[in-house]
Amino acid sequence: MISKDEVLFMQRPRNITPVIQQLIITLNKSGIGPSKTLNVLGELTGGLENIGFGNQDVRNVLRDIRHYVFDSSDALEGLALLRELKRNSQGEFFYKVDVDEENRVRAMMWVDPRSVNAYKNFGDVVFDSTYRTNRYCMPFVPFTGVNHHYQSILFGFALIRDETEESYLWVFKSWLEAMGNVAPQTIITDQDIAIGNAIAEVLPNTSHLYCGRH
Repeated sequence: MISKDEVLFMQRPRNITPVIQQLIITLNKSGIGPSKTLNVLGELTGGLENIGFGNQDVRNVLRDIRHYVFDSSDALEGLALLRELKRNSQGEFFYKVDVDEENRVRAMMWVDPRSVNAYKNFGDVVFDSTYRTNRYCMPFVPFTGVNHHYQSILFGFALIRDETEESYLWVFKSWLEAMGNVAPQTIITDQDIAIGNAIAEVLPNTSHLYCGRH
């Protein structure tokens, strides 16, 4: 009931074979991103409509293969930078790191002193975790707001392993810790159930609104 060109947009079971997975990983190591990888697979199979999965599925393969964690060298360099920022700010720079049972980085959050001060004056927060622009395809979570000049301002950032309720609970609890246990007046998000449940538990007195685009 739809055209051939629209078949790839249908919801259907994703079947990514081990051979295709390895090809995706190899292309990624060569610097080829998910979109171009999908185009390559389309050329190999005679068209995008014959692949059976989409761009997000390619990203998921890369995410799963990396086990949602940093390489040890990247983790050490990142932690060293955060420690240096805290030291240079006389301890006012906030960061927190969560590790799993194998001592691998599961999540991290950082907030600089200027952002803490801005948050005290402009306590409405826009929360969005839709970005996966880093090499590990980890959700990047920026906390943003709007000042009295209607300019966007940054309050803080987090990297999380996945978009589960458990991860968001850690993010919001760490956020309160960074901000002196001061909850935002209003928080705007998309209609993600896991985010909503975490907000209801950690920020029960915060007005939770949905983004107009959603």
